[in-house]
Amino acid sequence: TVRGEINNGSKKKMAKAVEITPIDPVTNLLPLPVLARSADFFKNKVNSHHPFHPRRSWQLSGDVSPSAPFEQLGIKEAAGLAVRYSRTQSLPIFLHDRYHKIFYGPPLPEDIKSQFTTVVLACAGVVPRQAIDLSSSGEVKIVSFSKNDYEKTRHKINFEAASKKQYSKRPQISNFLVNYMLEIQREDMLSQTRVESLVASVMRPRNDEERRRAAREILAIAIEPSIEELIPAHEDAKQERMVNHPRKNLGEIVLRFISPGETYDYSNNIKQYLGDMAA
Repeated sequence: TVRGEINNGSKKKMAKAVEITPIDPVTNLLPLPVLARSADFFKNKVNSHHPFHPRRSWQLSGDVSPSAPFEQLGIKEAAGLAVRYSRTQSLPIFLHDRYHKIFYGPPLPEDIKSQFTTVVLACAGVVPRQAIDLSSSGEVKIVSFSKNDYEKTRHKINFEAASKKQYSKRPQISNFLVNYMLEIQREDMLSQTRVESLVASVMRPRNDEERRRAAREILAIAIEPSIEELIPAHEDAKQERMVNHPRKNLGEIVLRFISPGETYDYSNNIKQYLGDMAA
């Protein structure tokens, strides 16, 4: 199944790792999840499925070691890894193995703007309403989720290692998002007197609280114009009931994702992109 050819109940003969993973027709970016019902998890081992693959694809910065210090990566390399890290799905191993015997991978975003869009929508919790059904031997079906299966699947989809603080990829994903927003908004922000004052508070704070507050406000200013073109796609996802918290706007969701606690103040990121304002 390829882009633009997704239909409920459609069937396709299985092939060995050559099929293109179908993507969601609403976002035209997110790969469809694999349908796994409650009974599939009973007495079956579970592991994490990365919807964005193959891992070594250049679009996912496959030549960069996953253990490379993220802060030392260029923004292009960080973008590919962020896409890879931005979504996983907990699956019974037998379904995960069956998937990889059939699908080579989805169409991957190739430019940094598309990578940013993909990461934002994935980390904003947008989950397609259709799924890849691998329950029948010898065929693949694209099906619409039942309400029950959809809610259970949603709880098994997140960014990589979300539940394991020590191994969580949230800091790496967040650093990419912050650096991208600061980079593309840099010229505009350099002309704002309010931003100049906030940067001074980051560079020469009276205390840690002032630095964190100023950094958070700078990010809030950078977010809105950075995601402006993504809002229609997010609104479409809301209309299709693909968003878990429809009352929150996309800016709020992104800011909460990149700033979940006191340690996330991004002072070094701000110094890198806007530090000359306080020179």
